[in-house]
Amino acid sequence: MNIAIHAPTSALPWLRKLSNLLRQWGLGKHKYFVFCNASALTEMARVFENLPVVFEPNLPAIHRLPPLDSNEPFLHIAGKMVAEPWFYLPINAVPTSKDWADKLETEYIASGKPYLGSAAYLPKRYQDANGIVRVSMGEPFILEPAVYPAALKAKTKYNMLNRTIHHEVLCKSERFPNAHLTELIQDAKWDSNFRLSNVSHGTVLVAHVLDDAMLDELLGGTPPPVITEKIVVKEAEPEKPSPMEIKVPTIKVFKSSEDMRQQTATENLDSPKVEEQVTVEPKRSRGRPRKVPASK
Repeated sequence: MNIAIHAPTSALPWLRKLSNLLRQWGLGKHKYFVFCNASALTEMARVFENLPVVFEPNLPAIHRLPPLDSNEPFLHIAGKMVAEPWFYLPINAVPTSKDWADKLETEYIASGKPYLGSAAYLPKRYQDANGIVRVSMGEPFILEPAVYPAALKAKTKYNMLNRTIHHEVLCKSERFPNAHLTELIQDAKWDSNFRLSNVSHGTVLVAHVLDDAMLDELLGGTPPPVITEKIVVKEAEPEKPSPMEIKVPTIKVFKSSEDMRQQTATENLDSPKVEEQVTVEPKRSRGRPRKVPASK
């Protein structure tokens, strides 16, 4: 089984750490192919120095937007890997065991299937009986880091140079039914806090790795600390009651009790003023007026 490494210039830090890891472990009996563009060939030769790898500088040097940034290099690599089955190692996959390639090859040969990989599922949104939007597992597909048959480009019926759909989803109908599902490959699901402690027992390669923290651990370095975000929810402060209006008492001082009686008689503080008084006319009684007999 051959190993195809996608080596874009934007991933040089990851490639340097991967090459150091391969120097420690050794390449074994497998043949490694490093695919890059022609302008980066000199730099890639420095990165993989003293490693018996084969350089294939035929990738386009044009920066593409997703998903073309994955579909275009995969299409070129699939067109070159025509001799025997091959494993695709993108920049978001990290091997975690020294004999990772040997274990994948052994299980691939024993399966008798043209593909070997780990399954993932497209998210499917639906509304339940109460109108709540929920997400469940939809159609399955094979993750990109997998074992592929030789001359894959000639065997597929899909145009993998698709501008809107990733090739692992585009070709799901022809890959998944013909694939052997393995537990040797684990999906990190782009978790920034994924470390070696999260790797399941028996896993030899982790896919969808967000950064190179796991490579730091494998090389004996110190990975960046795990990010823990604390979401602080502020409780709504209760509304303060409006202050009660306090009437200021009025104090009057009289010279004598006679003055106080005269003032109280002429002024009632609780009664409305003259301009505030309302005159209510008596309501007229209903019915015909009663005749009053004239006096004799």
